[in-house]
Amino acid sequence: MRTHGHVTYKTREAKAYCESVRATMLAYFPETEEEPLFATGDVRLDLTWHRSAKRGDRSNRLKILEDALQGTVYADDKQIAAGWTERVDEHPTIPKGHMLIEVSAL
Repeated sequence: MRTHGHVTYKTREAKAYCESVRATMLAYFPETEEEPLFATGDVRLDLTWHRSAKRGDRSNRLKILEDALQGTVYADDKQIAAGWTERVDEHPTIPKGHMLIEVSAL
């Protein structure tokens, strides 16, 4: 995401990331092509990010992920009513550069 004045827009990299997330979701959950897994109601989004290097902003990662999941996991990121986010440099099961994402209905 980039800001120019009062306007925030997605970079090419962010758009490509959103498309990649959508393609992955459709591969695992083809039914989300028709309707998101959580089409209505509030959801909780929990995220553990095992960063590959000691750089990166947790809140920026979360926002672009919330945008990327829109349309396949939930209809609108406004449905996210609760959640937890953690950035880790070591994790026993999540490979470096990957995330564990859990979404549940509230």
